[in-house]
Amino acid sequence: MNRFRERSPLWDKKLVIFGTGDASRRLVPLLPSAIAYYVDNAAAQWGQRIDGCPVQPPAKLLEEERDELAVLVASSYYDEISAQLCSMGFTEHIHFFRGEQVALHLFQALIEERHARACLQKREVTEATGEAEGVSGSVVERIAVGGERVEGGNGGKGEQKKRILFVRVDAIGDSILWLDSIRGYLALYSPDRHEYLLACNEASVDLWQSTGYFRKIIPVNRKRFLVDKAYLTDTLDGIAALAADVAIQPTYSREFRCGDAIVYASGAVERIGWDGDGANLTAEERRISDHWYTRLIAATEPALMELERNAAFVRALGLPEHQAAIPKWPLPLETVEGRPYFIIFPGAGNRRRCWPIDRFAAIARRLHEESGWDCCLCGGPGEEELGHAFLDQAGGGMAVTNLIGKLSLSELANWIHGAKLVISNETSAVHMAAAVATTSLCLLGGGHFGRFVPYTAPGEHPPISVYHRMDCFDCNWTCRFALKGDQPWPCIEGISEADLWQRIAALLP
Repeated sequence: MNRFRERSPLWDKKLVIFGTGDASRRLVPLLPSAIAYYVDNAAAQWGQRIDGCPVQPPAKLLEEERDELAVLVASSYYDEISAQLCSMGFTEHIHFFRGEQVALHLFQALIEERHARACLQKREVTEATGEAEGVSGSVVERIAVGGERVEGGNGGKGEQKKRILFVRVDAIGDSILWLDSIRGYLALYSPDRHEYLLACNEASVDLWQSTGYFRKIIPVNRKRFLVDKAYLTDTLDGIAALAADVAIQPTYSREFRCGDAIVYASGAVERIGWDGDGANLTAEERRISDHWYTRLIAATEPALMELERNAAFVRALGLPEHQAAIPKWPLPLETVEGRPYFIIFPGAGNRRRCWPIDRFAAIARRLHEESGWDCCLCGGPGEEELGHAFLDQAGGGMAVTNLIGKLSLSELANWIHGAKLVISNETSAVHMAAAVATTSLCLLGGGHFGRFVPYTAPGEHPPISVYHRMDCFDCNWTCRFALKGDQPWPCIEGISEADLWQRIAALLP
């Protein structure tokens, strides 16, 4: 952070943030000095407080001494706000600055400082200094600095195992699809001579603990990692304490402020990742983070299903015979006692990917009438409202068990394993269903059609895709249509009840 302070006189000025949305929450924790207040064009925000700082109208800026003020514009409407500030007599790059650029350089400085610190720490540590088992509590408390030793070599003193840190901080579904690749890594990096470490999305910890492959696991809360500086630095301290020799991030669509940052801050000598598609990176972020890797693997085939993509990464690392297959669930599965049932997953990571709830309810009623099976609702925390809406639409006459937000990952796998059928938006549920050998129907949009579903790898019970083909498929969810509120994307809304029922009817006994 000191290097950035020396490059900029910004921090000697009175700091004001223009904007109160997510961009400001990502910027403020990185600032080396406190802000005076926020300003926002939304009158409803005036008088409110964010972490103790008041929100003022833009006119408040006219009361300030311009040359002693630095306004950081943290908004996607930068061009409009820039014109507004210029009309008020302020000058860009003197009185106001693009908050996104400030955040980028502050974050870059922080990660590069963490990298240097981790490298220094590795040089200073010559032997193990203790460890704490498990994945709970403070990150620093639960990390082993030292590694096991392999018998033989070095005159009988033993050769220290090489530490391989895998970085897989994306969603649960991505982790499930990556399960099959582990057999390739086991062949590449023998557990006899390598110690497996993992930084993963905290939602996937149960899954990875159950495999028994990883000596240490660091769970990452992605939201806190972006907006909570104390959590960010604590997590990076823990990752540096792993003293990894190699860091591998097999995520194709890399993220600058999460996966890329973790790889570099690890201090690993060898850092490997995909060159990737850049879908989650700005040009400047990519320019910076490409240099954080010692090796970036170029994709020879830009359009691959994720299972095939994961297998291609393993082949590029040196196992040319490795081929993709549908993963098998690693946790022991238990039978859910009771009447036969089907499962509806009405939610998704983005509400626009959700098929209309009234159609889900209509399909559930018809399936219950035709099969006699009971209905079960599943989903993650925060989707409870969808469950209530489903129950309102479904009416009486059908037994519904609402488990939304109530199940752990392993419990959810048991329920999916016992289901006659799973019907879901494009979520981790369909990948879990494939892994536990349960038939599933996936209501699939066109944003990245073919990347995660439909499957192309061999195996039993791949998700059955139900979709409404449009000429704008493969838009990466950059929709050309004007939508209101949480209105589903047209490729999702265009899937009719008849389309889905035709697929269901073909599966009924």
